Amino acid sequence: MAQQHPPPPQLARPCSDASTSARCSRVRSHTRSVADPAQMTDIARTLREKLAALTKLGLTVTVRNNRMVIQLPGDVLFDSGKETLKKEGESILLKVAEVIRNDAGLSSRSFQVAGHTDNVPTGKNSRFKSNWELSSQRALTVLDLMVKEGMDAKRLSAAGYADVLPVATNDTDDGKRQNRRIEIVLQPNIEDLPGID
Repeated sequence: MAQQHPPPPQLARPCSDASTSARCSRVRSHTRSVADPAQMTDIARTLREKLAALTKLGLTVTVRNNRMVIQLPGDVLFDSGKETLKKEGESILLKVAEVIRNDAGLSSRSFQVAGHTDNVPTGKNSRFKSNWELSSQRALTVLDLMVKEGMDAKRLSAAGYADVLPVATNDTDDGKRQNRRIEIVLQPNIEDLPGID
């Protein structure tokens, strides 16, 4: 006797169904609000204006992959191969944390602090076995400072990317300089995502 299998579950219901039209409308509206490049550009423009004084030190505010990114040059923040913040780097980060903390729209959002390096190995005399460890520790150093400055620890995370996400070529000194950086990345609002039902 042939075994009968239940029909596969219906993964998506058409939006023409009256019972799902309101839900579909909410999902479409949410998708537009999360992925709206114009909205991210407006947020970035506002933040760029508030941090204008720091741009001469190399700070940039951009939108990449539909996420706002505050990019800080690693050489301003850290000495080569080190994870301890320089005084100048600390003062820049204090200003960034102050701006985020005092902005109602930003202080309620989540951020990831991402460490990046160039492709030069850490070396046998380094206390870090690899650029993965160095970039991760630098991200944690920045995160710790932001928490000490009153940012909500529940809204912060840290990640190290070593040299796998370069913004420039590693074939030149200038390219390597650009790749050594810390990025503070605005994360999507998970609470706003539609439920899976």
